[in-house]
Amino acid sequence: MIVDIDVGNSYAKWRVISNSGEQIIGVQAVGSILKKRRLNLTCQAQIHQARLASVSSNEVATLLQDQFKSEFGVNLRQAVVSSSAGGVKCGYLAPDTLGVDRWLAMVAAYSKYHQPIIVVDAGSAITIDVVSANGLHLGGYILPGLDLARTSLWQGTQKVKAEYTSTSSVELGRSTGDAVNNGVRFSVITSINQLAKNYDGLVVLTGGSAPALELLLNLPMQLIPHLVLDGLAISDVEFRS
Repeated sequence: MIVDIDVGNSYAKWRVISNSGEQIIGVQAVGSILKKRRLNLTCQAQIHQARLASVSSNEVATLLQDQFKSEFGVNLRQAVVSSSAGGVKCGYLAPDTLGVDRWLAMVAAYSKYHQPIIVVDAGSAITIDVVSANGLHLGGYILPGLDLARTSLWQGTQKVKAEYTSTSSVELGRSTGDAVNNGVRFSVITSINQLAKNYDGLVVLTGGSAPALELLLNLPMQLIPHLVLDGLAISDVEFRS
């Protein structure tokens, strides 16, 4: 069995793929790993390969490496950004300064669709990356995630306080709460719409807040929940052991 792990700022997501193709998905808080809580994986004796994408601290990667060595006798391979993979050419002058999660999401999406794409990973932060028809990464943006943007207003002002609302709206707010929640969504949706117009690309959504954005976008798009994990399986992605 193969285990793929995506460690973000808040959560670690993992997927076990059996030899028959069956998938088991799990998630836990990154903070729990730092407290020495191990990933609760099934079918342990059959695990023969483990791959990691992490934008968290080196300590998290070390703890996971120790777990896989001690429990399964497997070396955890950590993905790195390279100059090219999966038909995508990295647009950063220094590829190692690009987040590996952004890289793997782009590589997975372009490998799947082979057309201009706009990859939106909506998590604690929202990253938006543009890839051209010939696979050139043109660059991207990093925005505060929906929760982070709302919290920053709460913490940085005296009277702009807003509780989270689950409604999906970008209408003009007629209360402070609606003005904040709708405004945060509006800023992200406007950015995506403008990029889709400028670059004529397919929008590929992933991340925890992606379903909320999907409801508000009237564009050609695809929602792929585990895009970073998919990127780990692309054949020419590079790893360090």
